[in-house]
Amino acid sequence: MARNWCYRKKEIFIFPYKTWGYPAVPIIFIFASLGILLNTLIEKPVEALAGIFLTALGIPVYYYWKRKNKK
Repeated sequence: MARNWCYRKKEIFIFPYKTWGYPAVPIIFIFASLGILLNTLIEKPVEALAGIFLTALGIPVYYYWKRKNKK
């Protein structure tokens, strides 16, 4: 978020941002997260879908506040 804030302010910053093990570590994280998601969907589908639904409810709220703050 801080990086995005700096770009919005149109100030020039240098970000020497490096991830250890790139691109292997992010790929492993994605597959591990998908594995946890799939396992939860298989083991407890009602609870998993309820969680996905509640998370998805935040998307319209995000865009509402984003549009509201532009004005």
